[in-house]
Amino acid sequence: MQIDFHHGTTYVAARLAGFSAKDADVIAHSAQYVDDVTSQGPVRFSNKFLYHRICSAHRMIDTRNTRDLDNHQV
Repeated sequence: MQIDFHHGTTYVAARLAGFSAKDADVIAHSAQYVDDVTSQGPVRFSNKFLYHRICSAHRMIDTRNTRDLDNHQV
């Protein structure tokens, strides 16, 4: 989806819901992230937390779109 929707509309919705500009930007970035992430694997944070990310972004014309298992976790 286009960045003007996931990021922009989510930012506006968060602001209308009463979030600060800083928090609304974090929320909007998170919504946009699913369209942009092209790598997968663990992300290790300095506080020892771990997040296992999956690749959810791909081109519209991509053979991976036809494989059910590739889309299952997205």
